[in-house]
Amino acid sequence: MAFFQPLWSESLFELSAEDAFHAFKVLRKKPQDILTVLDGRGHIIQAKIISITPKSCTLQYMSHEFFVQKSKLTIAISPIKHVGRFEFFLEKITEIGVLQIILLHCARTEKHSVNLIRYQKIMHETMKQSKNLYLPQLIEMKFDDFLALTFDQKLFGALAMETQDIKPNHSTNSVIAIGPEGDFTDEEKQIMLLHDFRPIALGNHILRTETAGIFAAIWHQTKF
Repeated sequence: MAFFQPLWSESLFELSAEDAFHAFKVLRKKPQDILTVLDGRGHIIQAKIISITPKSCTLQYMSHEFFVQKSKLTIAISPIKHVGRFEFFLEKITEIGVLQIILLHCARTEKHSVNLIRYQKIMHETMKQSKNLYLPQLIEMKFDDFLALTFDQKLFGALAMETQDIKPNHSTNSVIAIGPEGDFTDEEKQIMLLHDFRPIALGNHILRTETAGIFAAIWHQTKF
């Protein structure tokens, strides 16, 4: 298992109290043991335990490697009322690996209050377990503000409208927007078309919002 510390340094640094407890109590780590640490920004750090207790763990930097992020995909998705299903989405999308997740508040969004701290903690844990080297950025945004963002390829999952057979562009910054349960409104769809979004079909069936988000990320990675 890897540990997470975005504030590492090339000298001494500390693990979080939660990670220190896990290393001490669960993994039975002791001084001089070597740990693998991730920072969520592409670095794999090797560090040696200098001291460890159930509440703290001091590490001595040894070496690190850097890997360039391959995914340039943003998933913009409307939060849903069922918290457990949405947390499952965050876990899977972090495992798959995307650049950014935008919690998109639309006309039909049913849940406008989200627990960003809990969501980020879930993503941290998933990143450590999956050893994904990049932690997706997680932000909230209103629909109108989202339209002002710049992307090289802009797509949205569309129901009940003619879609296009499009291949994802893996070399440029792309976004796929997923509407709330009940889909984007007709007005929102027309506005997205005016902002150069292109509609795509996400399979042959009507998908739940969180399923559509996972499907879109996998589609973007695998469809050539």
